[in-house]
Amino acid sequence: MLPRTLALLLGLRGAAAWSQRGVLHGPHEVKETLVTVPGMALDESRVDVWYPVASGGNHAPFRFLCFAHGAGGGSVVQPFVYYEIMRAVASWGYVVAAPRACLDGVCPDDDYPAQQTRVVDWVLAHREAAPFDGVDFSKGVGIFGHSIGGRATYENSAAAVAAAHNISAAALLHAFVPVAEAEPAIPFLAFTGMNDTTADYRMTERLYARAKAGTPRGLVNRIDAGHQEPSNWEGWLEYDGYNPKMAQFVVGWMKLFLDGVSTDRGVDWDELIFGDSDVALCHGGDGAMARCETHRS
Repeated sequence: MLPRTLALLLGLRGAAAWSQRGVLHGPHEVKETLVTVPGMALDESRVDVWYPVASGGNHAPFRFLCFAHGAGGGSVVQPFVYYEIMRAVASWGYVVAAPRACLDGVCPDDDYPAQQTRVVDWVLAHREAAPFDGVDFSKGVGIFGHSIGGRATYENSAAAVAAAHNISAAALLHAFVPVAEAEPAIPFLAFTGMNDTTADYRMTERLYARAKAGTPRGLVNRIDAGHQEPSNWEGWLEYDGYNPKMAQFVVGWMKLFLDGVSTDRGVDWDELIFGDSDVALCHGGDGAMARCETHRS
């Protein structure tokens, strides 16, 4: 028999599966492709796309997310650096596009947030073409990003930008934001860690405090998390490691605030994000926390 907390989250008919480490796996096979988006920075027009393949002929509408990589994770290394998290997120019914806008860590700093919104706009204009033709855009799009890509996501969460590009929800993964001036006005979940020596956790706390009143938001400061928590750099270099649970909490946030559903495929996403069971985000589901809080408004 399933433990009560797992039974709470995993329905009998759910196609999702838990690993022994408490990691959720989505029901969809994931494939990858490249699309070309003109007008991107540094003449780097290639955009990686991870997309789910419908399984069983009965699934909720797919949604669209745009990811912005960190300073050292673009160009040709992007599909390898973010392989795990991109595939994990896409497996839950998300088409994820990620511009390769930086070359070998050289980013157009002032223009970097616009790389994310240019891809969003281009995809919306080409929504009838594969692999975007299976996406329901009626509830907007989601954005997420790591490091300097987290900063782009933060700036694109401001009210005027989000409204102009139909952005409904965001997740910030160890955002590198030396000066926090924007005011997030869409639901956002911000991850950081006490072992992050690149984007100190205080950066995330400052931007978190600037959210407009009433904005659904969450702050996750995991004690053991370092800057490369969303990436696969550990397999190549001596960086701190990828957290395989991060994807399911990003997905949970998007299910609630982009898809607008509290359960899907037998998983209680509301419990995962806002609950108090030992698999919920702030109550042991993502490990020991220095600070963890989520607010519906």
